[in-house]
Amino acid sequence: MINIYTKSNFVYISNMKNLFVVLFSILLLTSCEVYEEPTYPTLSGEYVIDLVTVDDMSLTQYLSGDTLEIEANEFPIDTLIVGITKIKFSNDRIFFNPYLNQYGNTQWENEFFYVTRNYEYHGSGHFLVDMNGKTFIFDIVEDGLTNLVIKSNSFNKTITFNLTMVGH
Repeated sequence: MINIYTKSNFVYISNMKNLFVVLFSILLLTSCEVYEEPTYPTLSGEYVIDLVTVDDMSLTQYLSGDTLEIEANEFPIDTLIVGITKIKFSNDRIFFNPYLNQYGNTQWENEFFYVTRNYEYHGSGHFLVDMNGKTFIFDIVEDGLTNLVIKSNSFNKTITFNLTMVGH
């Protein structure tokens, strides 16, 4: 009778089993998809409006140095100078029309609360601002580290604002 289960065969099978477990574990651990927590727009910081696109039957772009008259009495900016006009976001407030006070510090003439909505279902979401009795809705088209693109139909035409963070 031949004994096929010798000590050397048993060690060989045991080592193969261990090798299979190690290879399977490596394959299992390296082929998993990494879960990343979803990020939401922060809208924090001070921005300069560096490009404005107005869509009212035709597409008009306003570049740095151009002046745009906004015809919405409720909106706190009536004349927007591209490349100079600034907007600031802080937590749940939006600020317009900065000026230097008597101490040389920047103050903001207009301040309004905003609420962000629909991050998951509407691209990057949108935010609503109640300004002087009218609600303005801004879609967040892009929220980068140093830039922000927002779009609104609240002006009886579609206006897209490209903003760049001040100091970057």
